[in-house]
Amino acid sequence: MTPTLSQYLPLLRSERLVAILVLDPNGRIQNVNWLLEGLSATDVIGKPLTSFVVPEDRQLVTDALHRCVTSGQVERYVSRAAADHGLTTTYAVTLVPVPCPEQAAEVLMFAMDLSPWGSQLEALSRSNQEILRALSVAAEGIAVLQNGHYTYMNPSHANMYGFEPAELMGKSWAELYDDGERQRIQTEVFPLLARDGFWNGTCRGHKKDGSNFEVELGLRLFEGGHLVCTCRDVTKRNEVDRQL
Repeated sequence: MTPTLSQYLPLLRSERLVAILVLDPNGRIQNVNWLLEGLSATDVIGKPLTSFVVPEDRQLVTDALHRCVTSGQVERYVSRAAADHGLTTTYAVTLVPVPCPEQAAEVLMFAMDLSPWGSQLEALSRSNQEILRALSVAAEGIAVLQNGHYTYMNPSHANMYGFEPAELMGKSWAELYDDGERQRIQTEVFPLLARDGFWNGTCRGHKKDGSNFEVELGLRLFEGGHLVCTCRDVTKRNEVDRQL
């Protein structure tokens, strides 16, 4: 029987983002939050992204990067990466252009490991744009901010708070939290984020309908003042934990 998207969505929604990379306009890696097994930061920083892609997929990756930088549009694709030890891993990739003053856009790359779901999903993803869109939004909410305002947001992030992405573009992060939580984030979270460059924890999100929910946030600062935020609704999980 041929697998369908609906069979995979429950799995996709339960998975977490694997990697975030910053690429320069030429596709060289500037920063990374996660590395292929056996690699160190010095092995990848400054190297072309394509040097870690299997030869058969390099043109696909090069073309997607070029379109992202020149058109300013989000690009999605599936490709295979290989480390020196020969292990090949397949990723669903989303490329997000980040405008930079006086130069071509940098690119934020979000990559999700498809190998836990087997070869059938990998094969389907290569030819099915619906699955690629699901992979880019289903795992968790993702947003990019510049100076505290949203420049990119996937549907999962916006829908978690009761919005569509277009409603929040250019808006402040503060729109998604009530007065008390905004104050806590500013006085407790941001100083730690500025000191360490990252922060992970739970906050109280405020939905469009006025209700609150528990949201697990992952924040990471990158050069140029870009902030990447990942989020996940953990209300039900925390309710179960409190009952144990």
